[in-house]
Amino acid sequence: MELPRLNVTDVLIDIDDTITFAKSKAAGGIGFLLTLADIVAEQESIPHESALARIREVGNPETTCLFTFLPELNVSRETYWQALQEWLCESVGVYPDAEALIRALSAMGMPLYTATTNARMGALAKLATSGLATIDGSPFFTGYFGGDAFGDPLGKFTPTFFPSILEAASLNPETTLMVGDDPQHDLAAALAAGIEQVIVVRRDQEQPLVKEADGGLYVQSLELVIGMIG
Repeated sequence: MELPRLNVTDVLIDIDDTITFAKSKAAGGIGFLLTLADIVAEQESIPHESALARIREVGNPETTCLFTFLPELNVSRETYWQALQEWLCESVGVYPDAEALIRALSAMGMPLYTATTNARMGALAKLATSGLATIDGSPFFTGYFGGDAFGDPLGKFTPTFFPSILEAASLNPETTLMVGDDPQHDLAAALAAGIEQVIVVRRDQEQPLVKEADGGLYVQSLELVIGMIG
């Protein structure tokens, strides 16, 4: 199969269902909150519900990265990170084809940025389950754009998200590649921002590569992307 050649200088990539998959229903964002509540409950010897209320006194966990709450809760970053890793290793996995792509892009020297609703620390915590990141960052990523990047926790669910990334990182939309799994929030939103190259991973499709009328290249495996830009 002959792969199309893409002119790419920078890559944006989604996290959930693109790089990572849920092993259980507990893999959602609520797990970040419940994990922190467990720590606060044990540390302050209070019931779990009281710990949740204590966290909400600090701020809104629905709209703010919980790592910013830690100083006021007297919880260290390392304690929370370790608890997150114990939970995430049971509830989240990294697709092998996604890890292969990330490592290949790094070997090429290709700048790679997250483009997700996950806050930076949430993205790092998920990537760390496969050794792709630590609490301090990731050698594979140049930057992180998520729900904590532009003052709007909805991240890529807002129409200004991709234009803000292009401006913040000084990216050329003609040579930027977006990789995701959602035809609406990854593909359509990126195209609307002027990003001309978008790949959507659809691992259950029968053919390795499909060009759809919506402007996206749909791939069965992200390893195919390596051949398109390598």
